[in-house]
Amino acid sequence: VRISGNYIRDVVQGIHVGLSHRELHRGTPDVIDRLAISENTVHILLLNTNRGERHAIFVGSCASVSVTYNYAYLHRIGSNAMQAIEGLRLFGAFGRRILIRGNHFADFNNGIYLRILTTYAAQTGLQWVIDDNFAESATGAVINVDPLSFRSRIRGVMNNYA
Repeated sequence: VRISGNYIRDVVQGIHVGLSHRELHRGTPDVIDRLAISENTVHILLLNTNRGERHAIFVGSCASVSVTYNYAYLHRIGSNAMQAIEGLRLFGAFGRRILIRGNHFADFNNGIYLRILTTYAAQTGLQWVIDDNFAESATGAVINVDPLSFRSRIRGVMNNYA
């Protein structure tokens, strides 16, 4: 899947890529083989009445993901529009390659949130790189990694700026 060169305006969720299916018992997650999201501009418009998921870019379970050189900015309408919101949210099972580089997120609470439910990749040879991203005016950390034990496996975490 390639999503590139788009201008998305006045939304609560800009780009949202994920797969799922219903099952009685949790099994193997649906996974996107390769995903590239690049050079998009996303304008998020957040009202005080917006509930549920909020983010500029969302990536679900993926074997190989690249999110590069996107620009997203947030505009809050109303004095009560203070809900937490991320520029980029990655959530699910991930494979050997995660490359998040050169993105600019303006006025979000957090730039990037990574929640790893499981990794089906070999425990060695991971190319997990998150660097040179800018979270302008972020009130939280640019990178939140959950569970925290995976943070040490990601190269470049300290090379992101708020």
